[in-house]
Amino acid sequence: MPAMEQNQATQSLINRTGFILGVIMLLAIINMLVSFLTAENAENDAVRINLAGSLRMQSYRIAEALFIQDKPQYNPENTDLVAVRIKEFEDKLYRAVLSGHIKYSKDTELVLALDKVNVSWLLLKSELISTNQVNPGLLQKISHLVDLIDELVKALEVQTENKFRFLRIIQGISLLVTLVVVALGFVDINNIIIVPLRKLLQMANRLQHGDFTQRLKVEGDDELAMLSKTFNDMSENLNLIYSDLEQKISDKTKHLNQAKDSLSLLYETSQLLSAEGTVIERIERSLININQYFSEANILVDLSQDGKEAFRISVIGQNDNTKHIICKRFNIGRGTHIYGNLLSYSKSSLEEEKLILLQSIADNMATALNTNWQQDQQHRLVLMEERAVIARELHDSLAQSLSYLKIQISRLQILRSKVDNPEEIENTIQHIKIGINAAYGELRELLATFRLQLSNDGLQGALEKTTAEFSEKSDIEIKLEYGLLNFPLTPNEEIHLLQITREAISNVARHSGANYATISIQADNNKDIELHITDNGCGFKNQEKKTNHYGMVIMQERANSLDGKVKFTDNEKGGASVQLFFTPDVAKNNNEKTG
Repeated sequence: MPAMEQNQATQSLINRTGFILGVIMLLAIINMLVSFLTAENAENDAVRINLAGSLRMQSYRIAEALFIQDKPQYNPENTDLVAVRIKEFEDKLYRAVLSGHIKYSKDTELVLALDKVNVSWLLLKSELISTNQVNPGLLQKISHLVDLIDELVKALEVQTENKFRFLRIIQGISLLVTLVVVALGFVDINNIIIVPLRKLLQMANRLQHGDFTQRLKVEGDDELAMLSKTFNDMSENLNLIYSDLEQKISDKTKHLNQAKDSLSLLYETSQLLSAEGTVIERIERSLININQYFSEANILVDLSQDGKEAFRISVIGQNDNTKHIICKRFNIGRGTHIYGNLLSYSKSSLEEEKLILLQSIADNMATALNTNWQQDQQHRLVLMEERAVIARELHDSLAQSLSYLKIQISRLQILRSKVDNPEEIENTIQHIKIGINAAYGELRELLATFRLQLSNDGLQGALEKTTAEFSEKSDIEIKLEYGLLNFPLTPNEEIHLLQITREAISNVARHSGANYATISIQADNNKDIELHITDNGCGFKNQEKKTNHYGMVIMQERANSLDGKVKFTDNEKGGASVQLFFTPDVAKNNNEKTG
């Protein structure tokens, strides 16, 4: 009998809390079930409203088709636009999600609205088929059809609003009942659960601070009473476990300190490898730090070239390697590039954690060596590109002038053998002087070009300085229209834009005879760049007989470097235009991502 009473008492707490939770869960299930049924009933309501609303626009498109049916400029293929619009209208009107749903619904107002639309549409359709001419009566019927469609849309909206109004009422009642049940349950749970739990929490707090002497007074025979007894037993057991746990924590702390030292070494090594100085100096500085950490071993680096030892980096003052009998090698390489090995000499085997650390250090050294190699390759590439640019500029300008002078000197030598041609000799000397002056001018222009740099103001500031420079030199009024604010361009693109602008303005100053010029640089909606330089001079046609076309060739080559096009045209009202079109790298990258 006592055992039965204890079992009943043990179940009482569970039964009471379970009953409260069950009532709350039942209310929640009812609420969710009603919400589900309402949502299920309202499925595709938005689709039907949008579909019915699109019928209005389709009606307007039918009216539009009546007006443009016989106009070739709007209907070049002479298509029966009215028939196409009728088919599109009926395809939307008779879809199952709209007409089928309304026909099988019990909403008489909605069914009546659909019937009105169908009747009006059939009358309108027959008249549309019989005649393709626009008349006021036909447009009035279309307007009447639109009004009926508005009524249908309104009926669909009212139907959906009624569903959600019913859902809100059910949810409101469910919420009110749930609040009442929760309030009553809270009072009961506070008396039978919360107060005893507070006592258990106080004991738990003392246990947390290492006080294992606290004991609870056990009252009653419910679950919390059993839990209090369990807490008392746990406190006694914790007192025994705590001493053993302290030793384990001490061992774990030692292991964590070793891991922290390893991470610190790895971080310091990375910092030293990325510091200033040559890569060899950085590796030597890092080796000093590494050998201080590995006191039981001697660490050095062998860097090889094509599988052969190139040189060895070690730390002075370390023990002789002959006294260490165990050698470990850690590969220093990145991909297919093998730079050498990190060597470890020790009398006894190193711990696994230290071997992993040495391999990580070797990987860091490989990264530093690989970065240094890539920088060298990049420097070589930049140097080769600069030399190619200089060679091209010299060939297209100064070399041509010198070739011309060479021809004139050969001519002068021939004329010297003829004593009776002093005028031709003088004329040839004048040509040589003109050629020398031209070559000197081109040399100064090349020097200015090679010294050209973009300041912190960027492309806009450089263009403004160019405008001021040529305006002052040539007395030409030059206007700059810059539309690339906050538009990202690569340094290569900015340099080419600046050089093309300078070359074009230089040609305007030397050959056009203009007194006014504009420089316009803009970006369109597709982020393509357009550079437009115009003047009011003599134009390109009047310069065809002149032999100096190097500027055009240079601008064409720079445009090709940008994967763009440059055009040289004469303006209708006089003057010339230079237009450059190209797609910058930022637009190409965006196109690749969206594609």
